[in-house]
Amino acid sequence: MKKQLSLLLITYCCFSALFVNAEPTTVDYVAGYTGLGLSFAGGFLFRDALAPDTPHITKAGSFDTHFRNSLKWGDDQLVIASLTSDALFWLGTLPSVLWTPLLSDYDYSSHLLLNFQVLAATGFLTHVAKFAVGRQRPSAYFGTWDSLGSHDNLSFFSGHASISFATATSTAYILSQDHPDDKFLIWAVAMSVATTTSYLRVAADLHYTSDVLAGAAVGVLVGYLVPKLQFNHLFSTDSSEDFQVGFQFSF
Repeated sequence: MKKQLSLLLITYCCFSALFVNAEPTTVDYVAGYTGLGLSFAGGFLFRDALAPDTPHITKAGSFDTHFRNSLKWGDDQLVIASLTSDALFWLGTLPSVLWTPLLSDYDYSSHLLLNFQVLAATGFLTHVAKFAVGRQRPSAYFGTWDSLGSHDNLSFFSGHASISFATATSTAYILSQDHPDDKFLIWAVAMSVATTTSYLRVAADLHYTSDVLAGAAVGVLVGYLVPKLQFNHLFSTDSSEDFQVGFQFSF
């Protein structure tokens, strides 16, 4: 019962940020941004309650085994790979949500709101998949790392990959609209950072290749659909007068 209530709270917090009135008031904005924060905090605060006590999936298939043998770094280098991926994620990807709107010609608050929507949607899908699938990490199955506690059974899919690719795709989509002459460079840099972060998760033996590929696919999908659906709405010339926060599922 505790797990079901925790998941319900995370779901409510996430979607309270994505659905508000057509003409939001100050209360709507406060509730929306608070919900965004809680949707991610829930992934940490309620992780122990939601994570499977025992893995639902343990052994890897031939595909993941092959690429694990090819891409995994030596046991004495796993910490380096893990720390590097975390540095790219926590010091590169997540802070970019705050500063990339400064590079666009659009209203900062609208662009920031769009970034938050992308993070909220991606985070929600990632949490649900991890808790529902309950796949054991390669580090736990093969014993290459000491136990990570509740993290041990949350391998599928990779949150580093999903959020990195969602942020990269959304950022590149918006900035390439502003700077079409630099479109190739923008996409190349954004995708390179996301790809490197994801690869290092496999190199560190913290994820299988399929975990990373699935996370990347979800990230690209969300990172494209959210700005695609919201672009004309958030970045219209009269957006200051007609501003919605809602993430409209019209597909």
